[in-house]
Amino acid sequence: MDILTRLWTFERSTDKVDGQPYCRKCVALLGSAQGLDDLCSETGFVHHSKADCLKSAQNGCDLCEFIFQRGWVPYSGTAPHPSARSSRDGNHALQLHFFAVKMEDYDPSYRPFFENYKPHSIKGTEMLIGRIRQKGWYTVIDFVPLASRDDPAAEIFPKRPFSNTFMTDDIMNDIVNWIQTCLSSKGHDGCLYDGKPQLPTRVIDVGTPESNSIKIHTTDEGESDDYVTLSYCWGGPQPLTANSNTVVQLINGVHESTLPPTVRDAVLTTRRFGFRYLWVDALCIIQDNEDDKRREIGKMGQIYRNSTVTIVAAHSRSAMGGFLKPELGRTQTPSFPMAVKIPGSDTNGQVTLTFALSSISTIQPLATRGWAFQEAMLSMRLVTFSEFEVYCECNRKPATLILNSGSRRHLSSPMRHGGRLYAPDGRLSNQLQQAHQDHGPGWMDSDFLVNSWEMIVTQFTRRSLTFPDDRLPGVQGLASELLQHLSPDVGGDYVAGVFTNCLPRLLLWSRSNVSGPLDWPEGEEDAQPRQMIQTERSKRAPTWSWASVDYPILYFTDEWDTYDCTVSVVQGLSSLGAEEVAQVSMLDQAGLTILEIESELLYRNRHDFEDDRTSGKIRAIMDIEANGPIYPEEGVWYLFLSKNIGPEEWAPSQSGPTAKGSLRCWYDSGIIVQKRKEGLYSRIGYFRRDYEDDSKSEELLCARQRIHLV
Repeated sequence: MDILTRLWTFERSTDKVDGQPYCRKCVALLGSAQGLDDLCSETGFVHHSKADCLKSAQNGCDLCEFIFQRGWVPYSGTAPHPSARSSRDGNHALQLHFFAVKMEDYDPSYRPFFENYKPHSIKGTEMLIGRIRQKGWYTVIDFVPLASRDDPAAEIFPKRPFSNTFMTDDIMNDIVNWIQTCLSSKGHDGCLYDGKPQLPTRVIDVGTPESNSIKIHTTDEGESDDYVTLSYCWGGPQPLTANSNTVVQLINGVHESTLPPTVRDAVLTTRRFGFRYLWVDALCIIQDNEDDKRREIGKMGQIYRNSTVTIVAAHSRSAMGGFLKPELGRTQTPSFPMAVKIPGSDTNGQVTLTFALSSISTIQPLATRGWAFQEAMLSMRLVTFSEFEVYCECNRKPATLILNSGSRRHLSSPMRHGGRLYAPDGRLSNQLQQAHQDHGPGWMDSDFLVNSWEMIVTQFTRRSLTFPDDRLPGVQGLASELLQHLSPDVGGDYVAGVFTNCLPRLLLWSRSNVSGPLDWPEGEEDAQPRQMIQTERSKRAPTWSWASVDYPILYFTDEWDTYDCTVSVVQGLSSLGAEEVAQVSMLDQAGLTILEIESELLYRNRHDFEDDRTSGKIRAIMDIEANGPIYPEEGVWYLFLSKNIGPEEWAPSQSGPTAKGSLRCWYDSGIIVQKRKEGLYSRIGYFRRDYEDDSKSEELLCARQRIHLV
């Protein structure tokens, strides 16, 4: 009896295998031909019950211990099926089933259903998903098998361990092949390549793959060639920039070791891509020459728009960080090396089972930077070096190609609506290119212009800038790109961050309730992004412009808005009275654009204004309110700009909601202004007055006046 008991105990599946840290069931999962067959069956590989998993863990099986600790809980995103309650209520007899899953077999939420599961061969398996099989499937745990390229198991499992550098032949060859495909005549549908573009004023000549130095190349008029641009975080002063003291040295050539790590990585990558020229703002713009800065910054939209490829250093917080080394410290998860039985062969392979990392980090440093938004919006092709992988995106392909994927899940959600990884709400260059192809030059009407600009300002102002006064230059390239497509009958100019033909609509902005611009503290390795707070208005732009403040902007506009006012730009100070000119000079507004507005203007003393706000009659948002409400002692004025006149009801239809019933006024909106001098005002906030019932009975009595807004 003792012998039989020992033999039976030895054969139990919960016992560890000699020389292995795993039990017999775990070893058989991948280490036996039957286990591989079962993984691809409708039943799956039958693993332990909850009770046996605990027993195996107590016997020393490392994998069972992990499964028991992390599993046996219904999927958190769904309500548990009643039949699964027993798995939490003490019924330990429920069996765990593992299934081999290919990429095409699961949906983005990782919840395939048993009735839709189709068995397949083991080859191409990207995940092992463990479920409690009852009337439905409930997530217990999932693993990603990682196989090295030179291991026989690589034929079965396509996921690879993370590399400690992106500069490997495997990764770089894939990127180069992607670029060449995109540039070819038979490449990505609609992603046009018109040949070598005209070079910017200056570019970095990176030399040949054997080079160890770079030099600045000043281009000749009309000189054309492919070139690469770099999108990155400055993160503070750089050790080497182009200025009056260094420009001659840069033209003659410097060793690549003198470059900041991020720029040096860009040089190495450009060479590996097979290109000769690279454009980096710090080295291609003379930083202490204001005329050169103004001229070249004005061209930046065109520079990124025309570049063949833009390198995006997404995970590097500064020019000193580099981007060719992934942040592998953040990929560390429990891992379990396991032997694999290779089907049809006497050879065994090995994989590492690891827990899947769910998605890319919510916030990466470059996603917080203002300049990067414009660069991502306008670039035709992006090669983004993220913290773990490389993403390749072109102007027409919404999906990303993920390299060095390790245990990452493929990411598609940020591109669902045609956006880009680091500009998810817009792919402006694609829209403009397609519209130009469809309609020819001069196709853009004012509606497209204002809708695009509201989106741009809303997204751009959520980000931060190393130099706050770059708030207007940071979108100049986008504005210039839009201006090239305007219809001749649109007219107007671009001044102080607005298009004058879209006024007064673009005056209806306010402080947004989203998180403020984010910035990464310098010199702190584990720092988290912090919110920037503004305590006073900048004088780089007039008070009516969103560019005069540093926080996120939100536009309050609607298709049913009507504008019963006139707005024009004052051409010079000669049209102002002497007292107005003196007041403008006192406000440091002499060089800024002044608007002349004719509309209804209503005065409210301090008591009236406070009563409006507390009673809910007026929704008022002050521009600067960091230290509590700021009310001028002499009171404020409501400058009415729009009325929202819409239907009383909406009726459903196949094409969407349609207007029903008579029209009525739902609200008035405008800006809150402060009187500086007779006829001269400055903006201090936004307001909206809602009407619940009969708007006529609630109208405020106010006079129509003509004022100047600084």
